[in-house]
Amino acid sequence: SVKFSLFSAGTSTFSIDELTQAGRPVYKFQSTITSRDGFFYKIDDRGTSLTDQATFASYRYEKYQNEGGEIENNVTNFNQTTGRAVRTEDGKAHPAMAYVKAAKDVLAAIYYVRTQNIAVGQTLRFPVHDGKRDYRMDVEVRRREFLRVPAGEFNCLVVEPKLIQADGKVKTKGQMTLWMTDDARHIPVRIKIVLPFGNIVASLTSMQGTVS
Repeated sequence: SVKFSLFSAGTSTFSIDELTQAGRPVYKFQSTITSRDGFFYKIDDRGTSLTDQATFASYRYEKYQNEGGEIENNVTNFNQTTGRAVRTEDGKAHPAMAYVKAAKDVLAAIYYVRTQNIAVGQTLRFPVHDGKRDYRMDVEVRRREFLRVPAGEFNCLVVEPKLIQADGKVKTKGQMTLWMTDDARHIPVRIKIVLPFGNIVASLTSMQGTVS
């Protein structure tokens, strides 16, 4: 469930599928944030990532974002052999761009962090690419917190992913704080996203299937 301040704003989902493409096992990660009918600010954000199961290196990332009528629609295809990515925006392909091999897209990065053995005070660092430029993602494990959400009660680790540009500046738009269960599964329990008009908070309401 997604809230803006004290108001019900809509819903968010995360899902995982296992596929085989071109003979290689991949994960298909999907995320959505959708505002409810009548909410004063329209949000329709969708992301899909196809990711290597062994390395979490990205093969393809699709993003559709509509926030307040500002629409962004793009697809990035990663060639892990050549280390070059092609980003297509609204049907227009940009020139291929070299990137750090084994880089993750921003959605796959969340799931990659979930597989790591993390502890308070630790910072994970790994390459991320969005089809335009390379970033370094720094994931700072801040503290432990106990949370009550509609899905239950959870002991959590609070992590702050930050995208660091080549010049050392932090990308602040869409800054996220993530509460994950303090166990081997690191299930997302709460997500806070800073947007230009305020903060969106999503809290876990239910889990279906085999949660991994």
